[in-house]
Amino acid sequence: MLEIGVAGCDAHKRKVTVGVVDERGRQLGVASFENTGAGHAAALAWMGSLGVRVERIGVEGSAGWGRQLSVAFARWGLDVREVNVRRTAQGRQRRRRGKTDRVDALAIAKETLAEPDLPLAGPTMALEPGHEELVALCAHRSALVKRRTARAQSAPRPCSGTVFNARSRRTARRPSSPTSAAANADRMKTMSTGPRPST
Repeated sequence: MLEIGVAGCDAHKRKVTVGVVDERGRQLGVASFENTGAGHAAALAWMGSLGVRVERIGVEGSAGWGRQLSVAFARWGLDVREVNVRRTAQGRQRRRRGKTDRVDALAIAKETLAEPDLPLAGPTMALEPGHEELVALCAHRSALVKRRTARAQSAPRPCSGTVFNARSRRTARRPSSPTSAAANADRMKTMSTGPRPST
């Protein structure tokens, strides 16, 4: 019967480093893999080659760069737990060790071994029936809202010239002043009677 092992994972954007310890906290191995689906599968196969049965793995930052890895390991049947970054930082300070991916991965594994009540990794809590359908529905709704907003923004707007034309029509309808009305009357009278004879 294989001995039980515990793993810890320090995840970054392009790389994940996995460390494995036995039930007494002794180091069994540390290795790095690409933070991709293929890399996660390779990490699982590597853990299986160490001569122990890894059933529990701690992930630092399971809601960040470790999200996809946490979901993959949970689907493969592992008990995935979230390890707070402060716990590993305090452990490094006590042991006076610098921060490296290998050191962090082993520290995460030892914290996972020492603390049986660590919380479940956030992304794995969502793996319930219907969750993926709900996520797809929300994404579809978001796309529809963005499309509607884009159409509203690209719709033609009233031309500013219409406003000026309306103003000019309102200006033309304004009644003329008394002075201009009297001048117009004199011009009309002169046109009808002709010019006055000079004296």
